[in-house]
Amino acid sequence: MDYLAQAPTLLKAFWYIAIFTTVLFTVLMAMTFAGGGDVEDADFDTDTDSDHSGGDFKTFTFRNLINFLLGFSWTGIALYKFIPSQLLLVVISIAVGAWFVWFFFMIMHAVIGLGRDQTILPEDFIGHTGQVYLTIPGTRKGVGKVLVSVGGSIREFDAITDGSPIDNGRAIRINEVIGDNKLLVETIV
Repeated sequence: MDYLAQAPTLLKAFWYIAIFTTVLFTVLMAMTFAGGGDVEDADFDTDTDSDHSGGDFKTFTFRNLINFLLGFSWTGIALYKFIPSQLLLVVISIAVGAWFVWFFFMIMHAVIGLGRDQTILPEDFIGHTGQVYLTIPGTRKGVGKVLVSVGGSIREFDAITDGSPIDNGRAIRINEVIGDNKLLVETIV
């Protein structure tokens, strides 16, 4: 502790903030991984809807405060000897603390995206193109099969047509969903 006793005031402040927030961060992470409950319960009540993630991000949270202070304090400690201007050091430390909060938002956005319903319904394919996999008999006399690619995945569906038969390998456009997931298709000329 002699080091902290002899350190300049700004460096002491960085160290005290870093020690406190690092211990608190470690405890919160241990509680999270051990199933100790959602530590977001201690957050301030300032919900802001995210743009299209399907969940809520809270702007002023205890966790965001800890993330900011971690980036702020450890940057101040790491750069104290290299940046002679204390004002510049504090500004850089604030910027890194803000970057920590932004980085946390990006991680949470990705995690929430993993929990979103990714179900693709046949209605989502209307207007898309595909390829005939199994010949489609004409004028709704029988069912063939088509392969359609949407969102990076290829799906196989039963298909019928109002026109003449469509042979294997032909390009088609999906016009409608009929009954139990049958697609009404037409040949692309």
